[in-house]
Amino acid sequence: MSRLLKQFAVLFILTITILPGKGRSSDFIEIEKQDDGVLVLEEGREVLFYQTAPKSHNGEYQRNNYIHPLYSLAGTVLTEDSPEDHLHQRGIYLAWHQIVVNGERVADQWTLDDFDWELKDVSIDESPLEYSELQVTFHWKSPNYTDDNGNTVPFVEEITTVRIYPTRELQDTLYQQIDYHTALRAIDVPVSIGGSEDVKGYGGFSLRIKLPDDMLFLGENGLMKPKNTAVDAGRWMDFTGSLEEDGSKAGITVLTHPSLPLFPPPWIIRAKNSMQNPVFPGRDLFQLSSEKSLELYYRVLIHDGDLKPIRIDKLQQVFESVEF
Repeated sequence: MSRLLKQFAVLFILTITILPGKGRSSDFIEIEKQDDGVLVLEEGREVLFYQTAPKSHNGEYQRNNYIHPLYSLAGTVLTEDSPEDHLHQRGIYLAWHQIVVNGERVADQWTLDDFDWELKDVSIDESPLEYSELQVTFHWKSPNYTDDNGNTVPFVEEITTVRIYPTRELQDTLYQQIDYHTALRAIDVPVSIGGSEDVKGYGGFSLRIKLPDDMLFLGENGLMKPKNTAVDAGRWMDFTGSLEEDGSKAGITVLTHPSLPLFPPPWIIRAKNSMQNPVFPGRDLFQLSSEKSLELYYRVLIHDGDLKPIRIDKLQQVFESVEF
């Protein structure tokens, strides 16, 4: 079956409505470059901010290259940045504890030790019919990896693409789709990445979201109970609770793509004071190539109320039908 026919077959089973008044993506999704990052709005409502310029917490934990804030459909901030319990955690980001260059560990992206993301380019595309897109290019650097003159030199090129879709309705539930794609390519030197070296193995795509007391963790395999080690949740995870300022429910769903080297991933989930993480690659190192980029694809759904499992399953099927 052709790619087009496969996507049509999956879409046929869905009843998805773009809200009235919405036309081309560029008619209502606006992307604004600012001094410290990129702001995305939908008809004036803030959707997310992508932090491109370095920032710190009282001069420490310098960080950039992440999403924060991420907003609910009602305008409530859903993510946290440099919370007191883990000052290095921030919004939606990718990071690994083990950054190994030429066989030597040079940095820890997770704790922000000895590491810099150097911004090379920001581009915006509002022309596609279905979405608007921002793309950022960063070079990975560390003071522990230098040339013969002591100058830091890049050892990985990262290109991250974020696609923002219009708010849609699926069987009386409103949701907004955000696609997150990162491509990693080593630059002229052997580079490996790895998660925490303990049994948890956390690392990769991570979300530091607010965690109300009634937060439910729903996976493809049912309700999940957070524990110290990873859980077998399946291809997707949903986090729903009283996230709105007025106490009403909202949620975030993360879908994973079958092109991931580890699919479905194990999930590190936390009910208090930490991030949520579809684990890749775990505590064992994964070597990056200088010829072919490592491609990591995730889809984030911001929704009001409860997004039922059968609806998430259908949206997961749609995501899996997309060939990147």
